[in-house]
Amino acid sequence: RRVHGYMSVELARILSQGKCYISHLDVKKNSLGNKGIAKLSEGIAKSRSLVHLDVSGTEFNKEGAIKLFQALKENSTITCLHLGNYQGLHRNYLSGKAIFDLQFAVAASKQLTFLDLSGALIGDEGLLYLAEGLK
Repeated sequence: RRVHGYMSVELARILSQGKCYISHLDVKKNSLGNKGIAKLSEGIAKSRSLVHLDVSGTEFNKEGAIKLFQALKENSTITCLHLGNYQGLHRNYLSGKAIFDLQFAVAASKQLTFLDLSGALIGDEGLLYLAEGLK
């Protein structure tokens, strides 16, 4: 089922609840945009059960990425994160500068074991930032 930005408010509310036991959230190829990913990030920050998150191709850019990466710094449970792109309309617009903020989330995470940036055009600059976070 398609999830749009307004549905991310409800997902964030559910994830924020202490009795939420959702471990996998896959919203790939949904048109969340910056507002939707920002709202969803509020729930991601508070979730204590989420281990797998797929926000590939949800059409956010650096503005939304900053909110998501801040939430990831607060989340201590996510082990698998998908941020990639798909051919066609479903894209995340992650430049090298957006990855600058991801490096701090990666560095803060003790659990993250899988990171998918397939199809993301992060370039050499983004790769260098990511490498810094992995040190």
